[in-house]
Amino acid sequence: MKVTQIRYKSGSLRWKADLGYINEKRVVRFFPTREEADNYLREAKGTLKTEGTDGSMVSPADRILFSSWKDRLESAGSSIEEAAGVFLKWRDRLALAGGTIEQAGTFFLTHHSGLKEAPSIYQLGRDYLESMLSGGDSALNTLKTVEDLKRPNLASFFRFLEGQEIGKIGDITREHVEDWLEAIGGAAETKKNRIRTIRHFLEWVRRNKYISINPLMGRDNTIAIGGEKKGDILSYGVKEMRALLHQALFGQHRSKFNRYTEEFEYVSYAPFLGYLAAALFCGLRPEEINRTSLANLDLLGRRLVVTGKASKTNKPRVIELSPVATAWFRLWRQRCPEQTVLMPKTFPSRWRAIRAAAGIPALHDGLRHTFASMHYAAYQNAAQLQAVMGHDESQDTLFAHYRAVKTTAGEWITKAMAQQFWGLMPTDVRGPKAGAPLANRRRSQARRAR
Repeated sequence: MKVTQIRYKSGSLRWKADLGYINEKRVVRFFPTREEADNYLREAKGTLKTEGTDGSMVSPADRILFSSWKDRLESAGSSIEEAAGVFLKWRDRLALAGGTIEQAGTFFLTHHSGLKEAPSIYQLGRDYLESMLSGGDSALNTLKTVEDLKRPNLASFFRFLEGQEIGKIGDITREHVEDWLEAIGGAAETKKNRIRTIRHFLEWVRRNKYISINPLMGRDNTIAIGGEKKGDILSYGVKEMRALLHQALFGQHRSKFNRYTEEFEYVSYAPFLGYLAAALFCGLRPEEINRTSLANLDLLGRRLVVTGKASKTNKPRVIELSPVATAWFRLWRQRCPEQTVLMPKTFPSRWRAIRAAAGIPALHDGLRHTFASMHYAAYQNAAQLQAVMGHDESQDTLFAHYRAVKTTAGEWITKAMAQQFWGLMPTDVRGPKAGAPLANRRRSQARRAR
């Protein structure tokens, strides 16, 4: 056993660690430095003393891989001792076939006889959702997790698997998830949400012993989305928000077809008034609005409480309602006295419809960003804005996001624009009454201008 220097024709140097013949096979390793070669030789000598000739045939990398399977094998009712007897033999045979020990171990655990017989993937999906909605103390089905379930993501993934003729849950691999993400596209944040949903579903399947390993769990199985640059944050302008609020006041959504009257039924957009007041004039996130009870809205004391359970950051906060927020909340209670939640029913479809009717583009958290941008432009109070928004971030981050923001129309948000925004009272959006004298209308316009 010795270490020798090798000089190639190109002029580069390598160090050869020669263990001699072990089990009738010459064992030689090459390293870029003398130190690495010496360390390898020293470890090999120690291994020969403690584990014999078979142990010395396993490289340090192989030993790390071998050890990493210990817990996984034990979870399947097997043991590291059973695997040790065939490890060396199958390592070379798998290499000739283009496979790896990792792939072989995954196949073994996936098809291990100790697993329960799984129903169809669609049935597992239904059982999973039913289990999540049934409640309990499991870390898998906390209230926030259940409310954040992206069911359309599951349905889309199942359809993709069906198109790939994959009918068994044990046949799903990380590569299938990657192919599905590439096929449907989407922004980086959207892809992360989709991965989170599928990983959560597969973890439930694993805990119920339909599969031995979750192909999306662990550092080695993570799916890289890439560092997509989000660019500058955009906000809506005053004109767009006036159009949106006007639709909430007067617009209607075409609903189901009544076969008795042979006409479509129309539903008012008024239930959105409370949601718009909370998002646009209080800066709440959509999921926070969904979790906030109506009991936390105090119009007499002019405040809205976001509990820690409802907050994204698990930190409660109290929002003092501005005059414009109070006015829209009061109008909402007058128009929709029987509505018991801030988030309207059938929210996704009708939210898209009211946005399209108002002629405004889709923006991720667009109402919240508009609130923050207009608040900072009007009051220049970062500390207050940070408290209202429920940020964990530093004020420097807040400055970076909301100090110089453009609207979707390309206009810079100025203090004058922000003053117009905070003046979007219901009377301003409604406009003057049709029968009002012209002089009264002019006086009203003059007061708003002041």
